[in-house]
Amino acid sequence: MDIPEGLEKLTLSERAVLRLISESMTTREIAELLALSEKTVENRRCGIAQKLNLGGTRGLALFAVGNKSLL
Repeated sequence: MDIPEGLEKLTLSERAVLRLISESMTTREIAELLALSEKTVENRRCGIAQKLNLGGTRGLALFAVGNKSLL
């Protein structure tokens, strides 16, 4: 299976957030689970979207769900 372009650029922390996004978790749920602030989770979401050249929240969610098995 091919690895989507840009996925290798993500840090372990960004991958953890992306994996939880693929599980349809909210920012608050992710923050609580990873013991982070909601602002930190939002910053990671933005960083992930930039590194993967995604259009925003919807693009990020679609990417996460579509690539769930690779995360």
